[in-house]
Amino acid sequence: MVKRLIAFALFATVLAIGIGLYSRRAATQDIDPATLAGMAAQAQAQGQSEVDLAKDVSWEGIDDLNSALSRYTVVDAVPIAKQSYVLDEFNIGTWYKFRLNYTIKQNPLVTCSQCSSNIPDPPAELLPLNANEILVLHPGGSQLVNGITVNVTVSEFPDFTLNQRYLLFIDLDSTRSVATVSVGPPGVYLVDGNGRLVHVYDANPDDTIGIGLAASYGSNIETLKNAINPPPPPPSGCDPAQEQNCYDTGGNWDSSTCRCFNPCDQKPWLCE
Repeated sequence: MVKRLIAFALFATVLAIGIGLYSRRAATQDIDPATLAGMAAQAQAQGQSEVDLAKDVSWEGIDDLNSALSRYTVVDAVPIAKQSYVLDEFNIGTWYKFRLNYTIKQNPLVTCSQCSSNIPDPPAELLPLNANEILVLHPGGSQLVNGITVNVTVSEFPDFTLNQRYLLFIDLDSTRSVATVSVGPPGVYLVDGNGRLVHVYDANPDDTIGIGLAASYGSNIETLKNAINPPPPPPSGCDPAQEQNCYDTGGNWDSSTCRCFNPCDQKPWLCE
């Protein structure tokens, strides 16, 4: 009798384990393996705690730099914070908060039903923003999906580095202060301490924006900025430093000719 009970207990245990394994396998098979949940389920079945996924993204093509300047908003900005989120069943994205140093060129957002520039609403916890801040959505990131850490990276488009100065060609929805880089890597440049523009990836013959920046502006952000938004001339059209120096040395300044005259040269009898 005791042997029968032990045998029955062993049979029941094996049966329970078998049912559990079958149920887990059936549940896994019901999930699309291309989804984040499907990849997480497969990782769990294999005893893994983490999944690394490299994704390819199709970027908008652009003919030349002039087309980019007329199509995208161009900004000098610095990322100061970031947070990754699950965007949908297939994608993870990272919202970066950028502080705007300067808007070099602003263009209206191109909208259409299938445009890659369509920008979702950001999570409520990232709002409100200051007047000089925008949120830029970058593909990829890391998130916990059903207990599994899923890491998504995008080929040739590295994450932004916090507190690094950038030149960006972006699709900007100015009404919501949100943006994307639909042109991809060709629209992102590091700015070094001398204002020199350094690409985030190795340039190639298709990099029409970088080629144009090098040819027309010497790959320098200040040269680009001053060419598109030239600084206003002094009110009189003269050099204010020269004018002040004229007064400091006792001269008379002629704003029509931007010249300094010694009063004694004009009226010597007053100086006798």
